[in-house]
Amino acid sequence: MPIRANKGTEQCWYFYPDGAGESVMMRLVKFSDSGTDSYCQYLQNQHANYTYDRGTIYISNSRMFNPDLSVRRLPTDDEALSRFISRVEGRQTDMETVADRRKGLLVISARSSNIGDRVWRIDRHTNVLEEEYFQSDWPQSAKQIDNRDPMHQRGWTYFRVAGHINAEPVSGAGRIPFAYATSRLHAPWLRLKLQDGSEAVDTGTEAYVSDGSGKTVARYEGGSFFAGLGRPWMGLHTADTVRRDAAKQQVWFETKHVPGGGKAEVVLTCDQVKLVYTMDMETDIVEKITFSADNGGEGELLFSYLQDIDNVGSEFVQPGARSSRSPRKNPPGILWLVKLVNGRW
Repeated sequence: MPIRANKGTEQCWYFYPDGAGESVMMRLVKFSDSGTDSYCQYLQNQHANYTYDRGTIYISNSRMFNPDLSVRRLPTDDEALSRFISRVEGRQTDMETVADRRKGLLVISARSSNIGDRVWRIDRHTNVLEEEYFQSDWPQSAKQIDNRDPMHQRGWTYFRVAGHINAEPVSGAGRIPFAYATSRLHAPWLRLKLQDGSEAVDTGTEAYVSDGSGKTVARYEGGSFFAGLGRPWMGLHTADTVRRDAAKQQVWFETKHVPGGGKAEVVLTCDQVKLVYTMDMETDIVEKITFSADNGGEGELLFSYLQDIDNVGSEFVQPGARSSRSPRKNPPGILWLVKLVNGRW
């Protein structure tokens, strides 16, 4: 698959192994001023995040994010999502979009200061990650520096949740994969427990809420309770994932740097509840979510991630599915966090 480009052009390759709206792998190709020579500057594949700079390959914890903290757009974004993000940010996107949703979708977008982002090619290839043209093309002599922490090198980890909702203690645990390649064997799950015995559980195959007696009060499809949280195995930075989740449900958001460097705040305002996220941008994780409601309700969830997982206890046993005849409700999206604060499912 040859690449041709005009002077000053970049090409961004987007590959969706499971189809648009699912995990995405990205490859950014830069061209010389003449437009004849090219090299891969960024590669985010199924294993890790790579950057090439002057003969050195850097492997990092975090997915790419825009330096100005604007939301990362994708060529598969639907019109409603794109329009809402533009309204929040006060500027239109120049990215051309595609309607194709197939598994194995490959979109190559050409970008320059003159034309913006324009789709150059659309293809379908189920094994594109193994093909030579989706590899890095970096010289074998390039030095490699791995800046990842232990949990990112492993590709997944367990995490704990602690905090309170309306003065009631909340505790929990879960597992998060950091790469597409580890997400099958170490799939995400989450369990939150309130002091009254009620629980919000996402097993990966289903999500449910139970009251203090253990009775199921709401059921959703698996993965529902990771909406509004980081999903790095899906290919986007946590800050982009949270804001795009908000935009899908027309929830207004604001983003700002936290003084001191390395962190950002994302503020969501929805259903008379304000959610404030604190994120470590370089580690690519949510550290804290605080809640405040117009009716006086408030809360805080603190997330801690285990670098060392040797000799972990029973708290990290993956929850199993439960038998229930109650029908599944429509996925709540990021509003499940609002339901958690309000206690209304």
